[in-house]
Amino acid sequence: MKPTVRKWAQRMAEEWLEVPSTTLGASSRMVISSMNRAVIENFHELLTFSSEQMRIRVKDGIITISGHGLFIRSVVPEELVVEGAIIQIHFSVNS
Repeated sequence: MKPTVRKWAQRMAEEWLEVPSTTLGASSRMVISSMNRAVIENFHELLTFSSEQMRIRVKDGIITISGHGLFIRSVVPEELVVEGAIIQIHFSVNS
């Protein structure tokens, strides 16, 4: 989503739905389904990817997903879906 569209959408959500702007896109969230699917919301950048490891930059650091047969199911501006045999997830926090 382009920055101007994002700002407009946030302003409309604040006004119409009375949602505080601090909750809109404020932090990243990761949802893990079983051991073969991870959804990362509000990610910033896909740093590296292979079938063995993916590194994703989020607001507060880097998420590293290791496994076998990893692939990107879908990627949209606000969400990245990784599937495959997930063995390990490591979080590196910015200091």
